[in-house]
Amino acid sequence: MKPIKLSQSIKSAFMYLFLDTETHHVENPIMIQLAYKPSDRLEYFSSLYGTGGIPIDFNSMAVHHITEAEIAGKPLFQDTPDKDVLQKILETYTLVAHNAAYDVGVLEWAGVEVSLPICTLRLSRYLLPEIDSHKLQYLRYYLGTEFAEKPQTHDALGDVLVLEKVFFKLYELLKQKEPLKDDVELKNMMIEISSHPSILYMCKFGKHKGTLWTDVPRDYLDWVVNKSDFTDEDVLYTARYYLERA
Repeated sequence: MKPIKLSQSIKSAFMYLFLDTETHHVENPIMIQLAYKPSDRLEYFSSLYGTGGIPIDFNSMAVHHITEAEIAGKPLFQDTPDKDVLQKILETYTLVAHNAAYDVGVLEWAGVEVSLPICTLRLSRYLLPEIDSHKLQYLRYYLGTEFAEKPQTHDALGDVLVLEKVFFKLYELLKQKEPLKDDVELKNMMIEISSHPSILYMCKFGKHKGTLWTDVPRDYLDWVVNKSDFTDEDVLYTARYYLERA
């Protein structure tokens, strides 16, 4: 699918680029699928890429179902014109992603510069701290998003279509929470919320699942911070925050 070509005259502080990637592995990930959609357009972009001969991890394959056969002979993303097209788009649009730190890391590894993204994971944790999950598909149903055709899950394009709907639902919740702020202030607030780890409301794993983080025992907080293999910045930040105050 050809990248979207955008007019050079487009300049707006309120344009968002909804983006998702699929990768060959969770650690040191190489992008094998990229999808994005500008907020002011109906068309979207989606494409598959090669790994340079590195096998796709089976755990990753089980999530996105992209096989070796589908990417055989395809170039790396950074070796295609798609890289420069995306970089140009990001000069005009603000990137929106769910767990943006991951997708931004994937893009930056491929040589794409990203500044001031909005993360719907952190935004949802800020606006809806008490819900059971903040995963994209959970938010899709919790927030009551509707689609004429059901998007495919764990596919970069399907996730982008869900992401767009979830973002605007969250945006409306933020407007309700901050009724005196205008659109520029709300956008800046979303960027600020996305730029640093969140203090979480409830522990959602392990033997203290369902316990408020304020009530999690000190020894468990110490284990999360110093001995566990958690990589979620928000979890580690929250555990460290309460450990220092225990």
